[in-house]
Amino acid sequence: MPLAALSGAPVTGAYPYRDTRQTVGKLLELHRWCFADPRTFARIRTRVETLVQNLDPKDYASEYAAIFHAACRDVRYLRDPVPVELVKSPDVLLDEIDRRGFAQEDCESIALFIEVQCSALGGETRFVTAAFEKGPRPSSWNAHPTWPWPPHTHAFVQALDPNSGAWVTLDPVAGPKTATMLA
Repeated sequence: MPLAALSGAPVTGAYPYRDTRQTVGKLLELHRWCFADPRTFARIRTRVETLVQNLDPKDYASEYAAIFHAACRDVRYLRDPVPVELVKSPDVLLDEIDRRGFAQEDCESIALFIEVQCSALGGETRFVTAAFEKGPRPSSWNAHPTWPWPPHTHAFVQALDPNSGAWVTLDPVAGPKTATMLA
């Protein structure tokens, strides 16, 4: 059941995990809320202005790198509880960072946190889901015969660098498994 801010907009949601389409839909819903809620947008914009203040103008790749580095510094990866998809708004993560000096969240919320910061600087972004190297299908997965194998259980964000035309992958979670991701 989603929690609501004073405005009534969802800021955190815990949903039974269905598939990545449902999860990306929730990420897009929270993205829209972040830009519709003036207080949240102001917090996000202020954060990114501080992060990029010493960079050269129009050095978009460095802006993305600064946002990525700050997310790596401020947010520790923590798996979702099984079988729930927990998604937190960037506003909630900022509250946790302000209160404790760090936040803990899963890949989808970290992707959203990075994505809204890149978008707040005018960046074009997209969410990407991925699976990791295919292994044997666990017997527990047989209870869901329509679910694809391997499942796309990971999400991250990419931002377009208009100077090079390249999509920059901003994924602090995959770590050494990055090479085994199947897009």
